[in-house]
Amino acid sequence: MPTITIKAVKSKLTQKEKVKPIYIHSTIKLNSKKANTNLYFSLGIVYNEILQLTTLYLFLILFSYYDDQEIAVIRNYN
Repeated sequence: MPTITIKAVKSKLTQKEKVKPIYIHSTIKLNSKKANTNLYFSLGIVYNEILQLTTLYLFLILFSYYDDQEIAVIRNYN
């Protein structure tokens, strides 16, 4: 009975086959402090706009949302 032997061959990558890292050069430096400041400023504007809404507007928004939910539930049962 013939014996089959398998030799483990280690493949060495040539210089062309090596993976080179990709560098992306950006002309804009990210400034996280400025980004956070802009975010807080935007959130402050939104918060102030919400505070200016009257309670009637807030009630109507909530009522219309829950009213649509109830209508959807009733339609599903019929």
